[in-house]
Amino acid sequence: MKTLALFILLMPYSFAQDCKIPTELKEVDLRSELGPVRDQDSVGWCYAFTAADMLGHYLYKTKNKNLVASIDARELTKAQNLISPAAMAIRYNETYKKDFYESDKAEESPVAEAGNIKKTFELAKENGFCLEKDFPSESFNLVLKKFCVEQNKCALNLEGLLKLISDRAEETRDELTKCELKEILKTTYPSINLSGLENLIQFTNKKKIFSDLVYLGCTKKFRDPEAIPSVVSEKMEGDWTSLDKALDEGKIVGISYSPKFLKAPDINEKKSKHASTLVGRHFNKKTCEWEYILRNSYGISCDNYKIKNYSKKKITKVKDYRPQAEAKKLELEKKLQTNSSLDEEEILEIKDEQRRLDAYLALYSPQMSPARSYELYIDVVNPGKMRNPRLRCDPVTGYLFIPKSVLEKNLVKFYYLK
Repeated sequence: MKTLALFILLMPYSFAQDCKIPTELKEVDLRSELGPVRDQDSVGWCYAFTAADMLGHYLYKTKNKNLVASIDARELTKAQNLISPAAMAIRYNETYKKDFYESDKAEESPVAEAGNIKKTFELAKENGFCLEKDFPSESFNLVLKKFCVEQNKCALNLEGLLKLISDRAEETRDELTKCELKEILKTTYPSINLSGLENLIQFTNKKKIFSDLVYLGCTKKFRDPEAIPSVVSEKMEGDWTSLDKALDEGKIVGISYSPKFLKAPDINEKKSKHASTLVGRHFNKKTCEWEYILRNSYGISCDNYKIKNYSKKKITKVKDYRPQAEAKKLELEKKLQTNSSLDEEEILEIKDEQRRLDAYLALYSPQMSPARSYELYIDVVNPGKMRNPRLRCDPVTGYLFIPKSVLEKNLVKFYYLK
């Protein structure tokens, strides 16, 4: 009996303690009331993505009759990313960052970055907001694959699109540039009518093109200041009562914090460098600690939070030039037969090329050499363990589970609706 008592006393604390859910708080999970985790890419509009999530969630939860009537009730029947953060950020910049294009920062980025969650939300409350379907903030692969990858001009993300538009608004307006800009905008912002698009391309410039796009794209400006509550902001000074109460009331909570701890352990930095939302609270019975569910705007993948392990993979590729050679030979034969204006020198050049093609096809005939093969080594990225082992990431949705003890060392402010 004494041996058993001694064993219990010497057990690690995490195993000896009772890990039942404490009664003073309850678990909360609001993830099902939101659309998929969004992706701001490398553009510093995290504050707008946070404000858009807070407003969209409020509309979905309350289904306020005044706003529902103007939006269309069908828009609020399912959880989705309803509000456009890009439109919110552009309007914030119009109001608070008018001098951006006169600063050195305009040389580094096509748009102003960084902002305030509360001010962004209040602007939308007082002046109206835009739906994501009218002014999209994500999923530009269709237009970017054509204008970025083929021309090697920009990245396949939000920053790539903004740079693409900004560069063309700045370039000399030759017909090709106008045509490209029109196709990019028409594909990306289908809600803009053609006449408005023509005027924009004719008269806009780098400084005002994004404001013009919001003006034309957001033809339905939803505004009802009385129907939307104000945002309360509080400094995090150790008291979690208001934050927990907001979650208990079914409200998501915006937060500003230093994001360094997302990618490294043992970080203690209280600086407002990033913004996200907390959408729930979960008690981890293995660690006996409350975890807060973080909805970041880094997309649905966990790769951003994991150590990347690089390796080389050998692949064998086969290159067969025979179909191209045969097609070229037929093309030359047709040219000889149909083009009577060829002079003697041109005919000799064509026949000489035909002989070279015949020699190639004979040398690499299917019997002698089916095709040329070669080995190639490519880099393979294998996401490994979490950079901060105290965090957990849902591999399907991209939501993070963060221990309270980690979050409180880096949390600066939190925001919730009255």
